[in-house]
Amino acid sequence: MHETELHRLIALAVFVGTYVGLGIGRLPPFRVDRTGVAIIGAAVMVVTGVIPWDRAVAAVDAHTLVLLFGMTPRSARRSRWARSSWAG
Repeated sequence: MHETELHRLIALAVFVGTYVGLGIGRLPPFRVDRTGVAIIGAAVMVVTGVIPWDRAVAAVDAHTLVLLFGMTPRSARRSRWARSSWAG
């Protein structure tokens, strides 16, 4: 099997596995949530050589990360407030 064909098969398997994990929402035997599934999928793509490290690093957008990390505390606080208001 040619190397590019092998990379395509690995990429397809990782893609399908990642989307199944995201669809389920949690992998109970491994106690991994959606974020963990996505990180594992990305790591497998880099470790197997499907995506070179340089391209993986270049694909990360710093502005998006700042936005996500900035919204996380607000989202957690809002979620906590919503649970307490529903409890009555």
